[in-house]
Amino acid sequence: MAEVLLTLVVPASIAQHVEDFLLEQTEEVAGFTSSQVAGYGKSVSLTAAAEMVGGSAPRIRIQMIGSEAAMRDLLAKIKREWPHARIYCWLQSVIEAGYL
Repeated sequence: MAEVLLTLVVPASIAQHVEDFLLEQTEEVAGFTSSQVAGYGKSVSLTAAAEMVGGSAPRIRIQMIGSEAAMRDLLAKIKREWPHARIYCWLQSVIEAGYL
């Protein structure tokens, strides 16, 4: 089965919980990377004063590669665990991946 890249953009307030959850999903997740990013746009809720002044909200981007079936299963679990968290996600085809 083809591999895909799953990207999650997670509100910073729940990122540690999502990362802990991913570490428990040993069947679907071999590993992942995370980095701090800023969310901009109409769909981004700005709640703190600093967010309103800066025009962005802190987010954590989490990325992992796996089979499409495993990543879709993982997305379903995440949706059940955090149904209203506004975690943004996308899947992309992976042409090649590995260590050099």
